[in-house]
Amino acid sequence: MRTGNCPWGSIACVLLLLALIGCQGSAPTTATDTAAAGQTVYAGLPLPADLARQTSTTELVRAGWQFEFKAGKAWRLGDGLNMAGGAELPWAVYALSGLSEQNELTKVILQSAWPTGSTPTSMQLFIGKANFHRNFWDWVQVTAEQHTIAYDYPEHYRNEDGTAYLVIVYSGATEALIEQLKFTVSGTVVAAPDNLAATVPDVGRVDLSWDAVDLATGYNVYRMRSSATANPTLLNASPLTDTDYADHGVGTGYTYYYNVTAVASTESGPSNLASIWAHEVELPAPANAHVAAQGESSFDIGWEWSQTNPQNFYIYLSDLADFPLLSDTEREFVTGFARQKTVGEREPGVLYYWKMCAVNSAGRRGRMTEEQTAMTRDCWTWTDSETIGEGIPPIRIIPVEDQLAVAYVRDNEVQVAVGMINEYWEHDTALRQEVIPDGMTAFANAVDIAYDSGTYLVAADDAFCGDAWASFGTLYDWTQERVHGDGSGALMHPVSGLHIEAAINYREMAVLHLYLTGSHEPPTCSEVLLHLSPLGGHEWNQVKIREVDFQTILSQDICYHHDNLYLLTADIFVAEFYVCDKDGNWHMENVLPEGIDHVSKHIDLAWFDDKWNSTAFHYADQQLFLLSGIEAPWDVDPITELEIDMGHEARLATDGELSVMIFFGMVQGLPTYQFATSLDDWDYMPIRVPGVEPGDYNDGADIAVIDGAPYIVFWDQEDRLIKIAKGTPPAT
Repeated sequence: MRTGNCPWGSIACVLLLLALIGCQGSAPTTATDTAAAGQTVYAGLPLPADLARQTSTTELVRAGWQFEFKAGKAWRLGDGLNMAGGAELPWAVYALSGLSEQNELTKVILQSAWPTGSTPTSMQLFIGKANFHRNFWDWVQVTAEQHTIAYDYPEHYRNEDGTAYLVIVYSGATEALIEQLKFTVSGTVVAAPDNLAATVPDVGRVDLSWDAVDLATGYNVYRMRSSATANPTLLNASPLTDTDYADHGVGTGYTYYYNVTAVASTESGPSNLASIWAHEVELPAPANAHVAAQGESSFDIGWEWSQTNPQNFYIYLSDLADFPLLSDTEREFVTGFARQKTVGEREPGVLYYWKMCAVNSAGRRGRMTEEQTAMTRDCWTWTDSETIGEGIPPIRIIPVEDQLAVAYVRDNEVQVAVGMINEYWEHDTALRQEVIPDGMTAFANAVDIAYDSGTYLVAADDAFCGDAWASFGTLYDWTQERVHGDGSGALMHPVSGLHIEAAINYREMAVLHLYLTGSHEPPTCSEVLLHLSPLGGHEWNQVKIREVDFQTILSQDICYHHDNLYLLTADIFVAEFYVCDKDGNWHMENVLPEGIDHVSKHIDLAWFDDKWNSTAFHYADQQLFLLSGIEAPWDVDPITELEIDMGHEARLATDGELSVMIFFGMVQGLPTYQFATSLDDWDYMPIRVPGVEPGDYNDGADIAVIDGAPYIVFWDQEDRLIKIAKGTPPAT
């Protein structure tokens, strides 16, 4: 084995130094299949998002399985990697996690396949393992189709998070196929149990069952009184050998939560969470509990009861799924002879959850029905909510082929996440600010993202230095450039980069922003600047579109349509629509109808219904309307009612026949996002995502439509997380 500096060229040295930097940081959890002592665990490419930026930027063709989530251990990876050779030295990093003194990595076997007619002597394949004791890579050149690497001191090759890394670098005239990596560990790595289920056979007893886990030597059972409990109670004194457990002596009248872990050399992550109601008296749950009718602000609940009357009933209600029964949980009392109950005074457009039980004459509650849903009529529901990542606004979302791309801010960086609800989200840093004084935030005022023909364009405002930045490329392969400014705005009011908008097509990139102080001394007016660059180029040509008063509120947007770039800017006096012809000349017209002004806020331009459309907020009247047309003046279609402070932060999206928008305002004294759709003459209604309070949808939300379904991305202020939810139209 050769150790020390890279023995084979400067390009690969650079790549591997970058990879080493990534290995020294905190590592993501990477899943493995289960393995006993001396057995093998398979892994492959691509990598989890936080490490994937160390993947080669040259051609890496994935073969084998797609991503598959494994509870507690994260990712099972593909088992094949095609590496196209050449001077650029393609490379890839593999990771194995869950390692410790009791579960050491002892051996790795690499199985490769050479192209027909090729021999290992005509190409070079190197393997490096990250040595955290020396803080460097240990290298070996592979000279056979199967190669074994031994770990004589395995503690030197795992970081403090228990993750080992392996890098493969290939140089050759043709291709090499890495068919398989086999990791041998000294202990047993086990997955979390699946299909945990809970039942209550008798008062004061809960029975649990779950699926067996390969290679597990036992199981631990945990109980909680809340699904968010950080320190659950371990119920068994020693690991269980069976896949069932009876919890005797539980207190009645409570909702309990359980999970189970598998045990071997280490303990697995938790199973799914199972919740159960511990009834107080042996009364059956009401039969056939259902929603009998739906009204605009009410719904009717019906049920059947075959026991002796009178028995009374409780109906419990919440706007949160899987809600526990607490002393302050909303409930409706129903007399024993009733078989239907109208639940009224509900907010239109909200999905409610409910369950019910019978109550005896002493007020003791029987078995509970399964949790049911009910929604007020003609409303959209927002479900499948999940967290994309930790971050803060601003947020932007766009459709990208059959996926969604989300841009947001985290730790002075602009993150891009690409994926879909209930699937894997890939994350990468598109824009990074290396040095920021304590307490300052770099990219915080404006962010935008665009995509075309396989290339992303991300633009952002550096709130610290007051510069406009752009980054273009693909995930894990970005080119970051300063579009405007020179850093001189540090610790001053930003001079550039406000109201940033981005657009891209197959040949050109565009960034539009407001140059706050303009080129005047002292500043008397601001300038709307457009920066253009050929796709993949590094020369940004500046065009001054217009000047506005230094203190004027401005909004603007740009987009490409049929190879032409279109631009809309609005202030309290005009809404100017610009188009650039094929000769590079800009033409402008004021598209506002006579008598309409003060529409400076929340412009969002899109082409649908064979015409231009834009959100426009009337600043004086506090009214949102749709501005649409081709020739000036455009039509005005009111969306919200006059003078109700509704229509801020408006965003517009369209796909096929569905056009939607979201906007912000006050509803019954609460700040709430609204959803509007053109399916029924631009009706709008509050957005309610289960588990998120209305006031926690903070600024910066956005909306996109893909495959006929709207998706909102928002910041949950309480959790400080970027989340996404899918909209479903009403069934009625």
